[in-house]
Amino acid sequence: MGGLIRVEVGGRVLYPGFQVDRDVRAILPVIAGLLDLAAENSWSAEDLALWMTAPSTSFESEDRPVDHLRSEPEAVLAAARSEFDSCW
Repeated sequence: MGGLIRVEVGGRVLYPGFQVDRDVRAILPVIAGLLDLAAENSWSAEDLALWMTAPSTSFESEDRPVDHLRSEPEAVLAAARSEFDSCW
């Protein structure tokens, strides 16, 4: 996959803002790993974006993976790996 999560909505391609660190104007490093995991497990970018923005039991407070991108990127990768590998 490419370097950014992109989703198509109503015929328009959108790039969710959660994947960019606006302070330094760069893509968060964890995004590449998430895209790789999604591709390895046949998840679309849309599936990944939905998972990223939905509450998850992978975190103690059951909040969204996007809420941990900056503070706990390895925990987000681990949660993604667990989620993607366990789908059946």
